[in-house]
Amino acid sequence: MDEKFPFDFFRANAAAVIVNSKGQVLAFERSDTKNAWQFPQGGVEYDEDPIRSIYREILEETGIDPQNDLILVSEYPEWLTYEFPKGNRPRGWSRGQSQKWFLFKTKDDNVTPDMSRAESPEFVNWRWAEIDEIVENMIWFKKPVYEKIGAWAKSLLPRIINQ
Repeated sequence: MDEKFPFDFFRANAAAVIVNSKGQVLAFERSDTKNAWQFPQGGVEYDEDPIRSIYREILEETGIDPQNDLILVSEYPEWLTYEFPKGNRPRGWSRGQSQKWFLFKTKDDNVTPDMSRAESPEFVNWRWAEIDEIVENMIWFKKPVYEKIGAWAKSLLPRIINQ
């Protein structure tokens, strides 16, 4: 992992945007906040590569098997960090999260999340959506990261859709 990563202050996290052939993104509703939609993400374990983390997290959170159902398209070139609001930091957590993002395309449009296979109940629902909708409705302290990721993913959509 990158030596410059601020391990003492921010939790290492891997996150994914999953796109279908129509350019829609797979969004998941959080189990702890009604109508809060986001992309799969989760902690990077000590000495774990971020790509291994996101493959594990996608399977654990969504029931989608990334090895069989997804194609890795791109990796965002840098870590993106957000800070939890003061007074609203989860107990025992760091100041925020520093995320390594990945973009995946479904191998076919029939890929369906199966949260009954998920190991942790982080999500209660899923849907295909336009990326701008997810970015626009993101909670304020995560929004700058989602804006960067949204612009990056959208810049790659023509290549993905035409594959």
